[in-house]
Parts: sequence; structure tokens; C-alpha cells
Amino acid sequence: MKKPKADGAGKKRTTGHIVGGRNSSKALSALRHGIFLREGVIPGVESVREVRRFQSKVIAALAPRNEIQRWMAMRIVKQALRLNRLEMYEAAVIAKGQQRAEEETAEAVTESGREAGLPWTPGGFTNPRLLELSLKAGRSNLALLMKLPNLAPETKVKRSEALEILSVVADFAGVKLEEVVDLSAEKVEDVASVLRHPLFRDWTPTEILEVISAIAHRTDRNPDGLRQGAALRLGTMLAYGEAEAKVVFAARDHQRRLRLLPDSDELDRVLRYEAHVWRHLVRAIHEYEALQARDRGERVPLARLDVEGIA
Repeated sequence: MKKPKADGAGKKRTTGHIVGGRNSSKALSALRHGIFLREGVIPGVESVREVRRFQSKVIAALAPRNEIQRWMAMRIVKQALRLNRLEMYEAAVIAKGQQRAEEETAEAVTESGREAGLPWTPGGFTNPRLLELSLKAGRSNLALLMKLPNLAPETKVKRSEALEILSVVADFAGVKLEEVVDLSAEKVEDVASVLRHPLFRDWTPTEILEVISAIAHRTDRNPDGLRQGAALRLGTMLAYGEAEAKVVFAARDHQRRLRLLPDSDELDRVLRYEAHVWRHLVRAIHEYEALQARDRGERVPLARLDVEGIA
């Protein structure tokens, strides 16, 4: 950064780019010319604060005593940062491979004729993550449906959970839930009507049981018998889904294990880059040690040999 200069009014003004200030956009435009990036920080990936903290700790550990040593210490910091970035890159590549494992599992399940998935879901869930979420929701709905009559009247049930178990009951009875509960938002005109609308508010156990009674009345059934029958059906489908999930999850875990490492091309790129950066880091450290030795008055040979091998 250039030194402040005084303008005509005697106020100090700054020439050059101030990273983090009003001229930060100009400083970051150096990204177009990689080697001129002033901060040495990748926006959106690295934290300026963390990079500076790391830089300060490394510089403090190296304890440079003059300008040339400080310059060489900064070279060491840059190489160390590149190794840190390599770790982040490798983690991102592996995470991408794990995501691909999920996709390949879905493809394998579909090809093997298991696309039906859970019987109560249209088309089924071949994606392991969606299947896992569906099973979790199914268990929660079954528990709520079973204990519904015993809940305290003032208990608040989330609208999503209430509508899900009512959908299960209506589907079991062969009735459309929209014929019993007004789920359209056409009458929503103000905040008060939003707070009263079934789609936007929590439910009470009494309200849910009243809707189940209305469904039972439409089909000439006993409300409690309808609730228990829907719960039995949901439990049966959950049992089927759990068995199906074991096959899907086993296939997913197999694909994940196969992708614990990057593919051969990516792995070769990572290893070559790591070896390149490591060599430069070791060389910079050795040069720094030589500079410190000279500063102490020790004799440092011009020719030095770095030997690397298998221990």
C-alpha cells in the first residue's frame, strides 16, 4: 500500500488499493491477473482473517530478523497456504465422488427393478437420501397417529405433520382430503385469515380427530377404527420400506467405499501438485535456515544437497 498523501485541503488521501475498504473491488480485480492478487486469498473460499492469522503464526515461528528473511518467510507462508488449499481441494473432490455415489445408487436401484420404493410414495424413492428422509417422516407420522387420542388438547401439532397423517387416513379411506378440509388459499385476504388457514397454522389433536371423524362419516366407518386401520397400513408400509431401504443403503455404502479416493486422473493431479509444492516448501525452508545461519556468522556452503528417500 502506498503512503497517504495530503490533498489541497490538508486531508490525507490514499493512493493505491485498500483491500476491505471502498477500493476493494479494484484490488480484487487482480484476480484477472493471478500473480498480482494482493491479498493472496481466494474470495468465497478462504477467510482473509484466517489466512492472516495463519500467516502471523508462521512468521512468528520463523522469527525473521531482517528484510530478506521476512521476504523468504513469506515465500514459506505461500507454499504452506498452497498445501492447505490442496487439502480443501482433495476434500471437495471426495465429497463430489460421494454425491456421485448417491446418484449411482439411484441408477442401480432403478435398473434392478426397485424403482417402486416405498408403496405410499408415487414412483418411489430411489435416491438413498430421500428414502432415508421418507422413512424418518413415516416413523414420526405413525407415532403421532397412534398417540393422537392421548395427547393433551392444548398440544400444538405442526401443520406439515397434521396434513401428512390426515392424507394417510384419507388415502386409506379412499377419500380426497381436499373434499373434507379447505386447502385452497383463495380466501386468504389478510394476516388474520392467514393465521386461521389450515395451510399456515399449527393444529390441535382435537382438530385432527374432528377431520378423521368427518372422513369416517363420509365412508360410514368408525372414526377410531379408521384411525387404527390407517396406522396399521402405515406400519405395514414402513416395514416394507425398511426392508427395501436396507438394500438401497447397502448399495449406497458400497458405492461410497469405492469413491473414498479420487479417480486415477484426479489423484495423479493431486499427487503431482502436492509433490511440486512440497519440494518448493522444503527448499524455501532450507534457504531460510541458511540465511539465518549467515546472519549468526556461521559458514554456509554454497552447494547444498537435499536427499529424499524411503525411510
